[in-house]
Amino acid sequence: MTAITRHRSLPAWGRWILYVVLFVPVSLLVLDLTTTLSTVGYPECDEPGDACSQEYVGWFLGLLAMAVLMVCVVVGEIVTAVRHFRRRRNA
Repeated sequence: MTAITRHRSLPAWGRWILYVVLFVPVSLLVLDLTTTLSTVGYPECDEPGDACSQEYVGWFLGLLAMAVLMVCVVVGEIVTAVRHFRRRRNA
């Protein structure tokens, strides 16, 4: 195999460690962003208490976005594993 066709990629365990380490800060950022965006323009959301239903909408959208990200990661890993398996089988 020549140096031109050979490429380095992160092994599966390295990618999973990266996913786990990045999950917490990314999830906090997504939840904060969706909550902030969904409460813009609602003055009752700035006051303490339970009067803002838009904040719940923001949390729901954030959780939905995190679920979509997790599904994308899992599907991407499955596609990568299938390609790797086919490449090894055909070699």
